[in-house]
Amino acid sequence: LTLGTSGDTIAIPSGVTLANSGTATGLGITEADMWRLSASITGISSSTTTVLGSNWERVDDATFSKIGTGMTESSGIFTFPSTGIYQIILSIGAYTNSQAGEEYFKTEILGTSNNSTYVDLTQSSQQIADIATYDYARGYTSTFFDVTDTSTHKVKFAVFFESRTGNIGGKSTETISGVQFLRLGST
Repeated sequence: LTLGTSGDTIAIPSGVTLANSGTATGLGITEADMWRLSASITGISSSTTTVLGSNWERVDDATFSKIGTGMTESSGIFTFPSTGIYQIILSIGAYTNSQAGEEYFKTEILGTSNNSTYVDLTQSSQQIADIATYDYARGYTSTFFDVTDTSTHKVKFAVFFESRTGNIGGKSTETISGVQFLRLGST
């Protein structure tokens, strides 16, 4: 819809509410944030789903800048800054340090809509090949999450190693394991 040419004045009748508060800002993505593990989490027991509850930091590289308020995190539980539909993209770098045959590991995004009971929103499984002293794999998973109430709708992340003790890579100067949050639109 074109309402005029550059420099034209457009009269807006009283009582009309502009969706973007009358400015060009606020259009498009209003929240975008990235977090990562600042240090590796080692010695994760096999055959047990383990929540990644520590070592989270907002990405702080010189070229990074979030859009909007950004997420908050406490003990691995992430709280959203505003309601809306978010895309959550999880990337986990895993490794084992014992040669005991091939196995798999899972990455999981868990969510709650009542600030209590978490359910598995999505997961992915990856094979860890037994080819060296240290064996590496990367897991990705993604979901949309409809946040209708910021006090009750939260997420956390977990991993599962099939039969060997595993490790999740982390580093404070680059993202080895991390998550992206993008607010796509209103709920």
